[in-house]
Amino acid sequence: YMSQKIKTLLIGIGKIGCEYDYLMSEDYIMSHFKALSLNSDYEIVGILNTDCKKNKLFRIKNNYCIEESFEDLIKKNIKDPDLIVISSPTITHRDTLYRALKYFKPSIVLCEKPLSGNILESEQICKICHDNDIKLIVNYFRRSEPGMNEIYQLIRSQKLKNPKDGIINYSGGFFSNCSHFFDLMNNWFGEYKEFKTINCFKINNGDDFFWNGFITFENCNIYFNSMCEIDVTNHAFEIIFEN
Repeated sequence: YMSQKIKTLLIGIGKIGCEYDYLMSEDYIMSHFKALSLNSDYEIVGILNTDCKKNKLFRIKNNYCIEESFEDLIKKNIKDPDLIVISSPTITHRDTLYRALKYFKPSIVLCEKPLSGNILESEQICKICHDNDIKLIVNYFRRSEPGMNEIYQLIRSQKLKNPKDGIINYSGGFFSNCSHFFDLMNNWFGEYKEFKTINCFKINNGDDFFWNGFITFENCNIYFNSMCEIDVTNHAFEIIFEN
């Protein structure tokens, strides 16, 4: 990959696919499309999205060809991409991947979080990637953020010693946002051992839910507290260490 550009197929131009950048200044990179199009290590060889209205707006705003089906991509003579980015709605992740692998043989699949809406589909996605020797990455990007990685290094070097307890406040639902922090704590404090639900309820008109409860990781206990005001962004955590 170091000697040539990574050929990339982007599937889905919704919020994280593209739309977040419509609302931000040019100084910010908030979507897969903008990140890929501005990075000289990558070449977008194809974009797939099934919503023709969004596609029309996309064509107006960007000088990229976009297709509405895998068959249309093949007609454009698109060769096997090295990387497929799946940023379509969560409910479509498994079937989108299955269809993509009928036409292409990527080395890497980057799937937007959550991997799916249930454990069975997640296991099926993992299995088909394993069987086809594809590296599967889920977009829990906070592990890679410089500030978060600095804290991780402080924990590993024991400059932050013996974590005791922690609390995480999150908004926007468990799948949408809390899962980021669950993954981050899993990275910092080891695999989760058990959880205790205090309460859990669905978000109106959606597949996501609010969850309040305790999760015991290998080295720390964390309380997750949902901020039920969906329109308010509130993400914060506090962790107590021995020192």
